[in-house]
Amino acid sequence: MDTSEEQFEPLSRAEELRILEGDDPAFSHARAYLEPLVRQALIRIDIAPDDFDVMKTRILDQVPVAAQRFLSQSDRPFSFAVYFTWYIHETVG
Repeated sequence: MDTSEEQFEPLSRAEELRILEGDDPAFSHARAYLEPLVRQALIRIDIAPDDFDVMKTRILDQVPVAAQRFLSQSDRPFSFAVYFTWYIHETVG
């Protein structure tokens, strides 16, 4: 279980869009950006230590789909990080 203390540092919406628009097809930069957010969310819920890394991977594997959907409607008034919290919530549910 990886519960390191790296804090999520949200970027501006413009900075997030630059990452998404310039990222590779797997959205590896977006994935790295969101990893601390996912880790912090999982630490806050009651999840078995054995399931932590599996759940973290399952959530982060959704980054490419979420990024493509977000970019297809980039006029959204909120950030990608906020948008991605819905994916976290739906996966952990």
